[in-house]
Amino acid sequence: MTTAFRPSCSIFHMFVFLMMAGCSGKDEMPVNCSVSGPAISVASTTAPTCSTPGTVTIAASGGTEPLTFSINGLDFQSSSEFAGLAPGTYTLTVMDVNKCTATTSVGLTVKNDLTLSFTANVAGCEGSEGSIEFSATGGSGTYLYSIDGENFVESSVFSGLASGEYSVAVKDGFCEFHTKAIVPSGLSFDTAISAIIKNKCAVDGCHVTGSQFPDMTSFKGIQDNAKQIGLRVGNRGMPPMQEGIAQLEEDEIDKIVCWVTDGAPNN
Repeated sequence: MTTAFRPSCSIFHMFVFLMMAGCSGKDEMPVNCSVSGPAISVASTTAPTCSTPGTVTIAASGGTEPLTFSINGLDFQSSSEFAGLAPGTYTLTVMDVNKCTATTSVGLTVKNDLTLSFTANVAGCEGSEGSIEFSATGGSGTYLYSIDGENFVESSVFSGLASGEYSVAVKDGFCEFHTKAIVPSGLSFDTAISAIIKNKCAVDGCHVTGSQFPDMTSFKGIQDNAKQIGLRVGNRGMPPMQEGIAQLEEDEIDKIVCWVTDGAPNN
């Protein structure tokens, strides 16, 4: 007599468990980020001023939450708002839990309303008694000043300056304003320069009407060519070293160069 095999309940239950375990262990379908990934846009911006930073708020939709946000593509946060931003262009990124990302860019610009005025006091020719006093407007907070365009201090007064041109600047927050300032020597054309040119430059056969350029018989002719005159005199190229032409003394050369550096004023 043949007896049919009947599995016990415990064997049957184990078989069902293994079948279920095998099904649940199958690989999940990969996420198609182009279909189910997030989208990004700029919700709002606050432009920086000369004294306050800017902000950017990201708007995102789609994707699988939770979403995280970045303004540099590296560091992500849960908040969609970024503050403390300087002027510049930023690449914004949103990333969902599946590592799907979307990017956009935004630019922050600042209106520079910072300006600088100054008073320059005479230094004397070859002296160092000059000074510059600054006054700034616009922006807010603490102004920093510079007379070389690079090194800034809180003091608005610079003293002990030689005559010449300075690259002056002021900055506050995100803004800087640069301009040029001349500390004059204080030399007068009428009392210090005119006689030198008349006696040693505008003489027969040299820098007079119908002779060698430039014509130094008028103030306009001198002033219009002041930079060239100052350069050639400073390089000892004018008047030329030749017999019959009176040469300039070192003190006379210094005076002409100082007056030209002042801007060749009619004083």
